Amino acid sequence: MVILNKTLWLLIMILLSLLPIFASEPPIALKTINNHEDLPNLHLDGSDTYNDGTIILLFTQKSTNKIINNTTIHLRIIFNDETIQSIEIDCSSQPDFIPKCKKSKDSDACSLNPKALIEGYVLIESVDKSERKKQIIVSWDKKIVSILELDEYKITVPHNSKQDFSIMELTNNKTLVWKKFTIDQNNASLKREDKTYNVPNDKTIIRNFFDPFSLVEGGYAAIIFMRTKLIHNKEFRNKNSIDEIYVIYFNDILPHQQFLLHSSSSEKSELLSLGLLRGDSRFIYQNPSINGTYPKINETIKISSTSRKQIDFIVNYNKPILLFYGNITLYQYLNDDVILRQRVSGRSDHCRLFNETAVSIKIFVSALHQTNVKYGIKVDDDFVKLQSNEEPLLGISERIWTFNISLETPDKPADQVSITSRLKLNKENYKKIDSIEDRKLLIQTLKNELVQAIPIDPKRLEIQEKIQNEYKDNNILFSATIKPTFTNNANERSTDSVLKDLDELIKKKKYNLLSNGNITRFLDTSYGANPLPDFWMTYGYHMIALGLLIVIVGCMIVFANYKYREGNNYSIIKIVIIIVDLVLDIMFIIMGIPEKPHLFVFSLLSVIIPIVFNTMMTTYSLIQEMIHNDDFNNWCKKHGFTISMFTILSSADVEALHILSSKIAGFNAFSAPPLSSRISRIVFWAGCINIFLEDIPQFIIQIYYKRDTIVYTIIPTLSLISSSVTLCISFFGKLYFFFMYFYGNKKSNRSQKLIEVIYLIYLMIIIVRLF
Repeated sequence: MVILNKTLWLLIMILLSLLPIFASEPPIALKTINNHEDLPNLHLDGSDTYNDGTIILLFTQKSTNKIINNTTIHLRIIFNDETIQSIEIDCSSQPDFIPKCKKSKDSDACSLNPKALIEGYVLIESVDKSERKKQIIVSWDKKIVSILELDEYKITVPHNSKQDFSIMELTNNKTLVWKKFTIDQNNASLKREDKTYNVPNDKTIIRNFFDPFSLVEGGYAAIIFMRTKLIHNKEFRNKNSIDEIYVIYFNDILPHQQFLLHSSSSEKSELLSLGLLRGDSRFIYQNPSINGTYPKINETIKISSTSRKQIDFIVNYNKPILLFYGNITLYQYLNDDVILRQRVSGRSDHCRLFNETAVSIKIFVSALHQTNVKYGIKVDDDFVKLQSNEEPLLGISERIWTFNISLETPDKPADQVSITSRLKLNKENYKKIDSIEDRKLLIQTLKNELVQAIPIDPKRLEIQEKIQNEYKDNNILFSATIKPTFTNNANERSTDSVLKDLDELIKKKKYNLLSNGNITRFLDTSYGANPLPDFWMTYGYHMIALGLLIVIVGCMIVFANYKYREGNNYSIIKIVIIIVDLVLDIMFIIMGIPEKPHLFVFSLLSVIIPIVFNTMMTTYSLIQEMIHNDDFNNWCKKHGFTISMFTILSSADVEALHILSSKIAGFNAFSAPPLSSRISRIVFWAGCINIFLEDIPQFIIQIYYKRDTIVYTIIPTLSLISSSVTLCISFFGKLYFFFMYFYGNKKSNRSQKLIEVIYLIYLMIIIVRLF
């Protein structure tokens, strides 16, 4: 096509044709670029685009397929800012470089095309009617810097590179020639370096090769297809040839390196290194950027079974690097299974860069406490990046960097241990705990995931179906038992070691397999795995103090009997029981029940209502006695402090009024006249009502609390004992008094003796339960 009126309208059309136009998108406003040319008969021969979007157009002057100017090539560079640079290349030193194709049938075979390289350089290829190819590399300052005659070749320009490019040529199906061109910064010239790869024998040919690609760590690589003819080979009787796929790697330092990706001589694809330098760590890791690692491949490292100190694994690179967002992953190989043990991002606090070329990774001991087990580490391609251009570096593929573990100090056997841990469930799983079947399924799923993550023999881990609902943020506590090993297998760890590993796994779950589990991902990292506290170890001093209190009460009874045997000295026990029961009820509300908001109101009412009721009955009884019983009224006037104290004491149990006339140790404070028969009946029936207002509700609340609680502390324990024993004493005592009253034997002293015996039994039960 000839441009008329000396205006490059065709240039505009070519530019617009390079812009993507999609029918499904709204119309794009296209810009028109005008450029006036003084040269007549310009013909567009070819175009190309640089990596940054700059366009290059190649023109020659023709008239009806006849070259007007056979020595000049006209280049036009169109930049992104819409400016145009004109470049005229004088080819007089290269006769016949611009093909002469006069006939139309020859013009299809002739071509002259530009190929963009790096900024400032372009390759121009000439193909004449005999299909002979010639190339020249020219600069934007109109100089021919290199002359080539390549037949089958491919060009590679690294992404964002402004310094180098390469050309790979295949000659005679036997040799690959790698030509690297680099800008010499001293004299701004183009420096060339050649390297070659020859097939291993004369029976092998290179059938084809893909476009070479640049590597961010330096160098270039190409995938080639080779075929080797077989002659009288017993190993491959049914084959005439073997097809193989190789990766050929070139760089500036070493000779070419060769990796076999696939061979038709094997049923499986194998990754071999035939041309590697043996012992070169950069290639045994299949990564030319890596100098070495700790531990080394197939090394056995020793760790202490008792130490909890993290272990530093190291990757050494041969270039300055920066940490990036990719992961480094530790696997455990168990038969054919691959188990994730730890995964850490390059930007994690557990990765540290030192000396600009090495990375230290903190590995948790809980991930390595398995002896006679093979481990492997995979490094993602973007785990680190180059400092120079921030390009991500290649990593290490799975099953290359492998090693073994040996425990320095074998675990000692230990008894089973019970633990607790917390789940912060989502709403969907939180609803399942109310259903027995769904709860069983949830617990079984939790066990399976923990067994795999630890790992441990499933028989050694038992998770109880009982859970403790904390009624906030969908939290629940569960308990589990880690049992000792059933065999003498040295690979089995002690319960203490398993407990510590599980605690670390939960607290660091975002780095290990627990974070991927359906249930284990809800484990509370702040709680970990805590052993259930031993009751006696935790509350031993409290038990000693309580035992001393009981001994003191016993001594007081002995002293009272010694001083005045006729008195009802066992009433001392009743005084202590009333006080202790009231204190335990209040402490249970303050310290224990807030964890169970659904029981808090009922527990509070079971204390307040009986106190109000007993206070009313005590006040009424005392007023009636003072009005109608002159002896009792006179005694009250003399013992005002005593009557005040017993008014408060009777607010907890109205039957404490009987203690005023118990004559303990013959003291005047306990020598009040007996209550009248009418008031005694009122006190008796008030005590019966107390069973339903206080004793039974508190006992039921304690049972519910114990059923829903895993970590059971001393206050709820003592409260449950107190409630159960008090209920039994009250019920059977009132039952006895009821029959005595029904048969009219009101004056029998047996009832009073029975009370003394019952309270003595109560004291003995407390001693037995606690000690």
